[in-house]
Amino acid sequence: MGSGNIGSYITCRNKVACKPQRDGNVYTILVCDDNVGWTEVLCLRLEKEPQFRVVAQAYDGRESIDLIEKFRPDIIILDIVMPEYDGVYIVSHVRKTMIEYTPIIYILSGLGVDPVIKELSELGVDFFGRKPVPMDVVMHTLTTLVKHRGTASSADGGDKVAKKQEFSGVIWNILLHLGMSPHLTSSKCVLEALFLYPRDCGSLTALSKSIYPRIGEKYSISASSVERNIRHAITIMQKKKTGLCTEIFSYSITGHISNGEFLSVLSEYIGKVTKPDFSEKGA
Repeated sequence: MGSGNIGSYITCRNKVACKPQRDGNVYTILVCDDNVGWTEVLCLRLEKEPQFRVVAQAYDGRESIDLIEKFRPDIIILDIVMPEYDGVYIVSHVRKTMIEYTPIIYILSGLGVDPVIKELSELGVDFFGRKPVPMDVVMHTLTTLVKHRGTASSADGGDKVAKKQEFSGVIWNILLHLGMSPHLTSSKCVLEALFLYPRDCGSLTALSKSIYPRIGEKYSISASSVERNIRHAITIMQKKKTGLCTEIFSYSITGHISNGEFLSVLSEYIGKVTKPDFSEKGA
């Protein structure tokens, strides 16, 4: 991955036990983006989702802060580059001056340079997504965010489960950006393999002797079927050639990519954009 081209979703906020305040069963949303056309399309799509309600739209940074302070929405969908104040300033204002207010902050921007991502991470952004992005992916991300930010537990074990669930949401968003569908067994096998692969050191022996059988047991299929499913997922990814696929696998976008190579490269990429901390020693 080239510097300055992060290109996917990042989980930056570990306060998964902090549940957003809701208006009944509906999460209120403020959309802040100076691209009027894109904002209108997003809001029209959000109107079709019963669990979300757009309370306002802002088209510059100053208006964004005014509306955040007025409505205190559960979720802020925010661009980085805007007139008046940029997204980084707005996030800083919310996190540093509105201490008792802890909204979900979902950055959606065409800008994805590493220093900006790092600064947003340190400020406590929940997710970073790079445009262009399909609306279905935006809706899936929002659902994942409210689900996992609403998982509260004071016990260590519960916290680990919550962190794993949050990390699972991150991986799913990356897989969606690679063209994979959550309902397919092939995608589910990839997800499970990505959890197990770093823990088992990513060796080819671990794949065939440990990882494939464990995934097969979970889905009641054979180890060889797991191997074929992951191969199928790679084929789907190469056919769709999404922007993220081109970024991560630019060296072999149409050539042969082995299962081990695919998992190794993807695990390395995930490790760069998020820092999971849910594993248990000896698990």
